[in-house]
Amino acid sequence: MKIRNRVDLIQTIDDDYTWRRIEINTLLDMLRIEGEKPSSRRNKHKINCLIKSIVCISYSHWEGFAKYASRVYLEYIQFLSLDNSKLSNNLKAAFTAFLRKNISLRECIETFRQLFTNVQFKHFIPVIELTNTHHNLNYNYLVELACNIDFDYSEFVTKEQFIDGSLLNYRNKFAHGEANYEVDIDKAKDIASNTIMLISIFKDEIENMISLEKYKIDD
Repeated sequence: MKIRNRVDLIQTIDDDYTWRRIEINTLLDMLRIEGEKPSSRRNKHKINCLIKSIVCISYSHWEGFAKYASRVYLEYIQFLSLDNSKLSNNLKAAFTAFLRKNISLRECIETFRQLFTNVQFKHFIPVIELTNTHHNLNYNYLVELACNIDFDYSEFVTKEQFIDGSLLNYRNKFAHGEANYEVDIDKAKDIASNTIMLISIFKDEIENMISLEKYKIDD
């Protein structure tokens, strides 16, 4: 889908959110059905596989959605080709901070000066670099991503323990082939529901940014 306006952008983000939520809920339904069987009829191996699958896919959709939504948001800003006088100062600073890793300090200062003083100066948005989640979207990398796209992450402050202590912790253990001795059916359900909540918070915030045109400088 070619994104040409804010309606298209929000619809694209909504569509991405929807299929990810469906996948998580599909696995949850399978686990719920198996877990509700009498203990004598439960397939413990199937339950364990479903628990691991739920944890791993929950994490993959957490990272995948945050990365995708951030990327299409920046790509849309690039498509708008805003004059530097209209681009928010936070985004200008983020672009220049990335450039500092690849050019000399003198060139970085000159680019920064041009961004803030020359309306006609053509800025480049390093989308891939600014949305890099390092294949490990823990709380610290979430804050980094948020700063890169000028995203208010205050609602995630209280979620740090869940992100790092549960979601990433168990995902890393299962992804590296460890046996499951800690996550039962109830904990798997909690991880899935809390992950959907994280994704929903991220979605609402970035769609709010789009609606308010937060990428533009305050008048």
